[in-house]
Amino acid sequence: TDQIVEAYALREPRVHLLRTPGRVGKSAAQNLAVRNAIGEILLFTDSASRMKPEAVQRIADSFQDSSIGLIAPIVHFGKHANAVSRGQGAYWRFELWLRQMESDLGILATASGAAFAIRRQLFREIAPHFGDDCVLPLDVCTQKFRVMQEAQAIVFDEMPHTICDELRTRVRMTARSCAGTLSRPQLFNPLRFPGLAWGLVSHKILRWMTPFFLAAAFLGNALLAGRQTFQFAFFLQCCFYGAALLGWRVSSEGRSARLLGYPFAFCLANLGFLLGTVRCMRGARMVAYK
Repeated sequence: TDQIVEAYALREPRVHLLRTPGRVGKSAAQNLAVRNAIGEILLFTDSASRMKPEAVQRIADSFQDSSIGLIAPIVHFGKHANAVSRGQGAYWRFELWLRQMESDLGILATASGAAFAIRRQLFREIAPHFGDDCVLPLDVCTQKFRVMQEAQAIVFDEMPHTICDELRTRVRMTARSCAGTLSRPQLFNPLRFPGLAWGLVSHKILRWMTPFFLAAAFLGNALLAGRQTFQFAFFLQCCFYGAALLGWRVSSEGRSARLLGYPFAFCLANLGFLLGTVRCMRGARMVAYK
């Protein structure tokens, strides 16, 4: 990577190679980059992200609205022929729709780490165990600026290809995002930020709590399974989790899970939410990761 960046720097004097003092993690590296940047707009991208030049122009043009502090482009993930990618692809399409609705209402408070842009004046240094795509939108909202999703700016990224990679990514993102979100308690005040408070609770907090709700529903239904009224509901839950287990078995063998991939991907995501939330509640700090 160093050699590639240095080769660009020889042709383009605005390109600089910065080295961190050891393995300090992504957030600390971003803080170092911002301290050396000179532009009014900061554009963050992941190493695997790709975008066309016109996407950058659309992002820049969107900042002509002085009320906007952060622009989140649309992120499209590459398609891979496995259950994890297909299931998470469906989840991501719903997530993009939800973010667009929140953006239109002016209560969006999140972005994707694959790419986003922020006004330099609104940037606040990121704690090493927080995610940039979580806390920077929150800091923008705290300063009374808006976060907007720009539907005309497209970014392409890659999705984890294996079950272990997807689970590891989900756990890390949940732990870092949960800790970052809870570190900005003022945004949960419905008197100061009514729309944002509702958005954060419904979009983030309740989503992270979903596996706990699912476990409570299954346990409660199991205890009531002796009553005829609840037997069918318990049967449906057993069928769903059975399909998820079968989807895991088929996917682990490298075969196409087809429709079984969707309940499996749903359960895999919620397992990641569960483990990530527990890590956050235990005070674990994820600074550097592979």
